[in-house]
Amino acid sequence: MNLPAVALELAAATVLLLYAVSLVKKGVEAAAGDIVARTVGGAGGRPRAAVCGCVVAIALQSSTAVAMLAAGFAVSGALGLDTGLAVLLGADLGSALVVKILSFDLHWLAPLLVAAGGLVHLKASSRKAVEAGRAVLGIGLLLLSLQMIGHATQPLAQSPVLPSVVAFVGKDALTVMILAAFFTWALHSSVAAILLILTFAAKDIVPVDVGIPLVLGVNIGGGLIALWLTRGLPVEGRRLPLGNLLFRALFGATVFGAFSLHAPFDWLPGETAAAKLVNLHVHFNAALVLVGMASCGLMARLVQLFMPDAAGAGDRSVHVSALDRTLIDKPPQALAAAAREVLHMGNLIARMLEPVMTVIHAPTPEAVKTQRSIDGEIHRAHSEIKLYIAAVNRGFLTQDQSRRGIELTEAAIHLEYAGDVVAKSLLQMAEERLEGRVRSRTTGGANSPCYTRPCRPTSGVGPVFSFRPTR
Repeated sequence: MNLPAVALELAAATVLLLYAVSLVKKGVEAAAGDIVARTVGGAGGRPRAAVCGCVVAIALQSSTAVAMLAAGFAVSGALGLDTGLAVLLGADLGSALVVKILSFDLHWLAPLLVAAGGLVHLKASSRKAVEAGRAVLGIGLLLLSLQMIGHATQPLAQSPVLPSVVAFVGKDALTVMILAAFFTWALHSSVAAILLILTFAAKDIVPVDVGIPLVLGVNIGGGLIALWLTRGLPVEGRRLPLGNLLFRALFGATVFGAFSLHAPFDWLPGETAAAKLVNLHVHFNAALVLVGMASCGLMARLVQLFMPDAAGAGDRSVHVSALDRTLIDKPPQALAAAAREVLHMGNLIARMLEPVMTVIHAPTPEAVKTQRSIDGEIHRAHSEIKLYIAAVNRGFLTQDQSRRGIELTEAAIHLEYAGDVVAKSLLQMAEERLEGRVRSRTTGGANSPCYTRPCRPTSGVGPVFSFRPTR
């Protein structure tokens, strides 16, 4: 066995595998990024959120990509913490199902997908068709990379030294699991890591008793990837991957404890070691979804204890805009970012409306000032969204994307108008009542009728307060 040649071929196959996964992800995002973003952002209740996360992860072949999308929505306030955790758990299951599908013998499909996807990517005229072809090409290259890995590992399977090395490493299952977790984090792809393990298991290099801690380590390492990639986001975005990692780590530790106590794993379906391990991977994530549906609320509270709101952030005065200028030449992602910012405008309107009646009946200078500052944020967000969509419109857009941009612009205009109604009418009433109270203290004190009800001015012009919606 020529070890350097084997190592080089295995490294090349692994890099091709990572590139293929990235190709599929980018192709799907470019071809249907707006649909993907709307699916994640409009997740709804926990069961529906888990289903949405699963579907999107299958499409992108990456649970990490779903975690990044969900974190962005969490930062903008469009996705609650418990619902977002359900999205991520569903995405983990979707990623496991992708591995299950790829574990079948699909070598005959690889040339067909490479040929068809490559031709569509090179010859198609529409942008969506080009990007869809890139995604199909990525799937074909992924299957080819698995064949390359299988070919590279054949000499290893025939080596007399390797079984003794695997047996020695397998004596310390905890170390094996930790190493698998960090290996997965280093690859930045749990799909690639688990496929490598399954390929070695298919060649009888990795037995089941060594593969079980490896699979558990990959599942924990998959949670580390998203936590690492979101480290620069505000606390709302970092809570989701932390909660997902805690779910995976706690559940993985429970399964590992059962394995360390020599609990039987003969119940795993499959005739080969690779089949048993891939089924363990799917069962692990399916069980985690069921557990998570009942405990997402508890985990959300736990994560909030670990990551409390930053000092001075209780009023959500600091907002990280979703309008990424680097996405201007990528209309699907850019429009999805604009949609997130429109959702943020809606959240600002809700924050204005919730206390407005209290502010009118019992106004304080601080409350009115807070409401005015929110109105300023709404105006600022409206201007930024219009300029951003105008910049996107300078590129090549399909008819659907143009219509989507118009809809988002109109939604931003309507939301700004709603904010104007509150600020120029309702808040004006609160300010006038506040001025009336101050005036009453200087003229008649608490016994003055102006202290308890609106007063007419002595000139007889009319009531001080009037509800006049203005634009």
